[in-house]
Amino acid sequence: MKSNYLFSVDLTSAKKFRREQLAEVKASLELNEDFLELCVLFSKNLDINFSGYLELYIEDQPFDSDILPEVERLVEIVDTLIIGGWGSDSKIEWVNEIPDETYVWFKEGGEWSSVIKDHDRGFIGEDEDWDDNSDSYSSGYESDFDDDY
Repeated sequence: MKSNYLFSVDLTSAKKFRREQLAEVKASLELNEDFLELCVLFSKNLDINFSGYLELYIEDQPFDSDILPEVERLVEIVDTLIIGGWGSDSKIEWVNEIPDETYVWFKEGGEWSSVIKDHDRGFIGEDEDWDDNSDSYSSGYESDFDDDY
């Protein structure tokens, strides 16, 4: 059965960590009772990148139920999960396929911002935004069909 909820994370720490600190961070995550399921998932996917920063990458992790409120609360405290917090360009994403919405939190300038993307493309037969320019479409190959050969 296909999941209707997907969770993606792309976080990079703001400070460098040593390999021996990684085990401590993972153990600390697994003890977080408030966000146990998400923190265990974080712990399993956490590693140190080639530059020495902690990197947490999760792509399209399926969930059977809508945990959006929990994800929203997690974003509020996510910087407290590791010493120094997460760096700029870090991102957390929650996809709710029905209705088709994507919630994105991204860090820029030390602050978390959020965006909600609505992907509703309408019903079959309805005019879509991309249909408006169909009359002006030009492939650039009109000269291939000229009779001037």
